[in-house]
Amino acid sequence: MKNKKLKVVIIILIIICFLSLLGFYLNHYIENIKKDRRETLVLMNEIKEKYTEFSPSIDSFKDKRAEFYNLKENEFYFENIYSNPAIVTGFIDEYESIILNIDGNSKFLKDNCFTRYADYTVNNKCNLFKQEYEAVINYYLTDLNIYNTIIDLYNNWLIENSLEGALENKKFELYSEYIDYDHDGSFLGGN
Repeated sequence: MKNKKLKVVIIILIIICFLSLLGFYLNHYIENIKKDRRETLVLMNEIKEKYTEFSPSIDSFKDKRAEFYNLKENEFYFENIYSNPAIVTGFIDEYESIILNIDGNSKFLKDNCFTRYADYTVNNKCNLFKQEYEAVINYYLTDLNIYNTIIDLYNNWLIENSLEGALENKKFELYSEYIDYDHDGSFLGGN
């Protein structure tokens, strides 16, 4: 009889230990889920904030790009470039600094926008970011090719007219080819 009672007590203690461990692990698991959810909510809010900070830089890019085409049509004549090379060289340096600024300000979004989130507004902001980033880089590369063509033609004009003061082509340090940043199979803003 004592032996039977001892076995029952041992089985009850084992069951209590098992349930305690199970409770501990479940509690730990639930706490980790809650912690992950809190961190994800913070991350999603930060994505929204960073996109709000990123968005005005796109407007700066659009303004600078419009200025580029205005200058190209009205100021980038060889005689103007010859008398004031900073018309083109200074402008393209300013243009590139806007692109580098956009790239630098988008690091957080680049690191966190290739995940699907439960909040559709975050996914929309990430999709917009990827499309805008791709378009900005590809439009800039297109404009840089136009700039380099103008410089090549200008340098040929200098040779034809026995003049000095050739200008160098500009290379983009971040990308050398059009990008498909959002991996959709097309090059938004590229040729």
